[in-house]
Amino acid sequence: MARGRGSVRLKRKPDYWEVRAYVGVDPITGKDRYTSRTVRGGRRDAEKLLAQVVAKVDREGPTTSRVLKTAE
Repeated sequence: MARGRGSVRLKRKPDYWEVRAYVGVDPITGKDRYTSRTVRGGRRDAEKLLAQVVAKVDREGPTTSRVLKTAE
């Protein structure tokens, strides 16, 4: 099953949109990882931001803030 690249949804406040983009699988837990941003404006503004976030993930690849600890 193919994963979607992201989603756009309306927040509770008018004209606030949440953009979520799929960034890959966490190497430690094996769970899907997403990044999210909030934008104020119309749906088109949110879709443009989603395209920018997806392009950035494609260029830079997924990142992780976790550090693997090795047994000594």
